[in-house]
Amino acid sequence: MLVFAGRRQCFAQDPPGPQDQRPAFALATTKAGEGAATAGVVKDAGDDPDVTHGALILAEGKLSFNPDVVWVDVWAFEHALDATPPDVDAALALYRGHFLGLETPAPWAMPLRDRLQARLSRAVLARGQALEAQQDFAAARLLYERALDLDNLAEPVYRRLMVCQRELGDPAGALSTYRRCRELLSIVLGRQPTAETEAVRASLVTA
Repeated sequence: MLVFAGRRQCFAQDPPGPQDQRPAFALATTKAGEGAATAGVVKDAGDDPDVTHGALILAEGKLSFNPDVVWVDVWAFEHALDATPPDVDAALALYRGHFLGLETPAPWAMPLRDRLQARLSRAVLARGQALEAQQDFAAARLLYERALDLDNLAEPVYRRLMVCQRELGDPAGALSTYRRCRELLSIVLGRQPTAETEAVRASLVTA
């Protein structure tokens, strides 16, 4: 998502407030004289629709958005995970699904999609296992469930969720999680769970 900050008070790491934002591409449907967005170029509303007011930067032959004027959810997502410690809750709130997930996959978009997906998975697992180490299996379970709502093919997250359910005395729930994981992996990816996941499933039988 791109958001244009009309008063230039929005930075990539700070989502704009309702009084300062307009969806950039929504401007494409406004009337002449109120601003326009053409071919991905954001133009500010005003007397001169050709003035971008600094929303675009041309440097080294590359055209990009100015982070002082345009807020992008991908930037905010990565900023949250770059924090020390990573702000996993903020990242989960910003991650509304895979990058351009509703579009036909394009070769140029796939590396970024995979990188963002992997970063979220690593951050969730790191945070969740820290909670597990503190014996806070309930909080870890909620974290893993939230992550799986966004990425239902993240097998390592299923595996940790199963462990939490087992430790919370819910082996039946853990088996249900295993079955969901196995079915989705088979249907979508055409493969079976890994040996690590099968080992957790086997531990449920003797739990």
